[in-house]
Amino acid sequence: MLMYHHIMPAPDNTIAISPTQFDEQMRYLHDNGWHAISMAQMQSFVLTGARLPAKPVLITFDDGRMNQLTYGVPILRRYGFTATFFIVKKWAESADPSFMHVPELKGLVADGFDVESHTANHWVLNRKHGESYGTLKARTWDATYGMRVWMGSVLGAKATALAYPGGFFDDFSVRLAQEAGYELAFTTLPGYVMYDHQSRYALPRRNTGARGTTLSQFVSVLEGAEGALRPPASQK
Repeated sequence: MLMYHHIMPAPDNTIAISPTQFDEQMRYLHDNGWHAISMAQMQSFVLTGARLPAKPVLITFDDGRMNQLTYGVPILRRYGFTATFFIVKKWAESADPSFMHVPELKGLVADGFDVESHTANHWVLNRKHGESYGTLKARTWDATYGMRVWMGSVLGAKATALAYPGGFFDDFSVRLAQEAGYELAFTTLPGYVMYDHQSRYALPRRNTGARGTTLSQFVSVLEGAEGALRPPASQK
């Protein structure tokens, strides 16, 4: 599972790559038989071990940045790939032009991309020192469950997956994601999703959108992934 944040012509932070780099990565996927999968396919695999296409990859973007739409989406379309965008309500409703807003997000949904939850406010979901689960739930319920309601009513997106803000999570976060109705939750921990191998509320991703990522590093990530997303032996 691949993770990106910024796609920009002159990367200016550690979680940004250029359109040229992103195109190089997507072209490699396309030319070497990789298949971008939807969140529904990932969910079916994680929950039931359902078959996936050969060499499957889940492409994810965090935060809902406008540069993902401007530079990333045309490249995805060039190679016939789908992707998942984890978005934040407060940024989608803001006047900040660096984020996608409701019209752009609805357009992604209409075009068949997955738009999922990165919470309503991008607050971390793990406990504060000495905090009870009830207190954490009270202060984050609108950010998690309320976010799902907003996405359904405003964007027409059935949010079934959550990306933890900042990648921070603990046992309270896992319980909260489950009670808020998410089927899957994603971290920023490096690793590969394997059937019946890790909690569906603590799924790993690989940061292939870090500044300076070379094609050889990208290929190395894929080589590690090739054996992970496989069905159970009984379904082969």
